[in-house]
Amino acid sequence: MTAHAIAVSPRLRLLRRGVGATAAQGFYSLSNLVVGITVARSLGAAALGHFAFLFTLLTAFVAVQTAWVGDSLTVLDRNDPTVRRGLATTQWANCLVGALAGGSIAYLAGGVGVLSAVVFATLVAAWELEEFGRRTFMARLEFWKQAANDGSYLVLVAVALLAYQQLFGLTLAGTLVCMSAASLAAFVLGAAALPSEERLGLPRFSVAGLRDVARFGAWRGAQGAAGYASQVAVRSLVIVLASAAAMGQLEAARLVVAPLFTITAASANLTLAGLSRPGAGERSGSHRRLLRVALLGLAAISSVYAAIVLAFPAFFVHLLAGDGFAAHRLSLLGWLALAFVVAFSTPIASLALVARRAAPVFWSRLGGSVVGLVLAAVALAVSRSDLVPISLGIGAAIGLVLLWPYASSPASAEGSR
Repeated sequence: MTAHAIAVSPRLRLLRRGVGATAAQGFYSLSNLVVGITVARSLGAAALGHFAFLFTLLTAFVAVQTAWVGDSLTVLDRNDPTVRRGLATTQWANCLVGALAGGSIAYLAGGVGVLSAVVFATLVAAWELEEFGRRTFMARLEFWKQAANDGSYLVLVAVALLAYQQLFGLTLAGTLVCMSAASLAAFVLGAAALPSEERLGLPRFSVAGLRDVARFGAWRGAQGAAGYASQVAVRSLVIVLASAAAMGQLEAARLVVAPLFTITAASANLTLAGLSRPGAGERSGSHRRLLRVALLGLAAISSVYAAIVLAFPAFFVHLLAGDGFAAHRLSLLGWLALAFVVAFSTPIASLALVARRAAPVFWSRLGGSVVGLVLAAVALAVSRSDLVPISLGIGAAIGLVLLWPYASSPASAEGSR
């Protein structure tokens, strides 16, 4: 092998992993988009508004689990038996608490009955189990296996929705049943594709393992909770102060911008894995180069996507949600602004995370979330629900300003928290 080939090989590996990570996140988000479009076209704006609340609540619980357990899988030494026991115990605890709390909140605040609340509780546990497999593939840098697993969920949930609609007629509760079944099946398929030592088991209880995972993951879990709790609260406020149909209109606009959030999430997964790999920080400036590439790439993609969407807003809204939804340019602009800010802040947060600066990341995100929630409440108080997305974008921008000072190399911040 020539010296040139040796030099190029790492770049090719990074490119393949990048494509794999994008494909995985694409399948994952496309499946959610398929469900959202199905609800919008089959059940209307009000049902989409209620689904938006439930789905955001679902992603809030999964965000806590994936930040606490998933990021720990990537950053900590998961081959250490003590850490491994702590990871598995924490995962099962997240499933149990998430199911109980999720079902309760769905019943008390989601406007659903007991049966639907039980189904939603099952969905929370199923998604968190599936997410454990996804994050294990990420930690192993096996993005194409993750893509295959996410692709299986896409196929399964699409088939389940089609079958349920033909057999029983689609309802909101039926949608949750289809998602639960597809998630559990994808979890089983993912476990079968992993080595036995990487599969989720029933570990012997370990206080030391829980402490190791909590020392790193608790701040990450709190960060995930803070970010999504504000989104759950905002959607609840829209439904209470405006209407479920108004929330449905906002969600239809968000569906148009969803691919941009997908690309950002894929970049975040790849960036975190690249920053965390052994020896990644040994060469001076390697972290900053990776950060610069991620930021420039996301900026270019976001700009092109925003230009296309804003040029043909009605076309994209009606294409995805149907003719019963209006194309509010201001709502689209707000979601695009939020996507821009998330695209810039996510790689920076990954760098701070690898530097073990999870606490500052949490406080910056919390501050931005609180500001966004307050601004959204003000917008709703003056009957301007179309300003809610831009309110969230302003809050996220403030969080980015607070986070920016921590975009230093992990080498210079080793051990800081």
